[in-house]
Amino acid sequence: MQSQTMVDTLLHYQTTQHEVCCPAQILVIDRSNGPAQLLMDTLGRLLGEEIAVTEITDYPSALPLLDYSCYDLVVIGLEDKQAVSPTFLTYLRNRQPDLPILLIGCGMSRQYMEFIEVNGVTEAINLPHRAYEVKQVTEHVATQFLHFA
Repeated sequence: MQSQTMVDTLLHYQTTQHEVCCPAQILVIDRSNGPAQLLMDTLGRLLGEEIAVTEITDYPSALPLLDYSCYDLVVIGLEDKQAVSPTFLTYLRNRQPDLPILLIGCGMSRQYMEFIEVNGVTEAINLPHRAYEVKQVTEHVATQFLHFA
């Protein structure tokens, strides 16, 4: 009986022109306090309950999550002279071709950024150091990848 009440409530909610929405699901692969985690933490504070972030620290742990969960965005953090695995990027592209992949790094060279974009990354961004630049990057990610105005 209680489940019927829940169904009735949802149907009533939908018929009164309300959309039932879920938070944007973001998978972050980065070390603790890495550039991707810092940016997504900032974004999470700004958007509150509008996003749900799953944080892991290594690529092998991401594989089962990608097989059993649906994400709107994958954010991978990089450090100086750290490479992202082309095999992992290929795996992501083959499993979910439409899934946006965003790399956030510190001090990535232009050649490296072009290389990773050719290998399936949607966009690569160097984490800025100035507050107004961080605001611009945060707004870009929110509007471009998560469709928040």
